[in-house]
Amino acid sequence: MIPNPARSWFAYTGVALVNPGASVLNVTFQAWKNGSLVDQRDVPVSPGTRLAMLSSQIWNNVQLGDFDTALILSPTDIPAPISITANAAEDRHLFFLARRLDR
Repeated sequence: MIPNPARSWFAYTGVALVNPGASVLNVTFQAWKNGSLVDQRDVPVSPGTRLAMLSSQIWNNVQLGDFDTALILSPTDIPAPISITANAAEDRHLFFLARRLDR
């Protein structure tokens, strides 16, 4: 679970994660706002690789202010994903480490 600190001075947010395994990992990304599911997408992550995508690349037509929380669901344990939120000038960044939810 990762918060999305959408503020007017930020231009984008994204998520980065790693698949440390030896096989393709199908990760489910969910975007939530005020307790309601906004969009969901399954994304395959190749073995031993990093995936980094903007929210608009992960979900269909979901922009920075369209969600307040991202859930990243994985069938196996992975290192905690991070989110990166920044402005267009690239001089202000916020990084959040995902919080693991008990299954």
